[in-house]
Amino acid sequence: MSNIEDIKKAKSEISRANNAEQVLRNPAFIEAIQMIKVDCLGAFQHAKQSDSNKHGEIWLQLNAIKELEANLESIMSDGVYAREDLSLLQKAKKAMNF
Repeated sequence: MSNIEDIKKAKSEISRANNAEQVLRNPAFIEAIQMIKVDCLGAFQHAKQSDSNKHGEIWLQLNAIKELEANLESIMSDGVYAREDLSLLQKAKKAMNF
């Protein structure tokens, strides 16, 4: 990959990270996720002990939310590395232009 392609890729990763951060920090998203978690826990508490299907559904819902949050956090982490890469690439490009 060329230096220019590497820079474009790093900028794209940074943009994705910024978008993921905006989602995770968005008050409406936070509220919606919290409401789903509360609803799931309430449903779990009110489900009959013998209702393993209901327990499984609730677990799947909570796990999906956990995975969603983890994926967004991972995209944000990738952005940290992309910022470091971009900084190094720009320094290398600047050094080559001298």
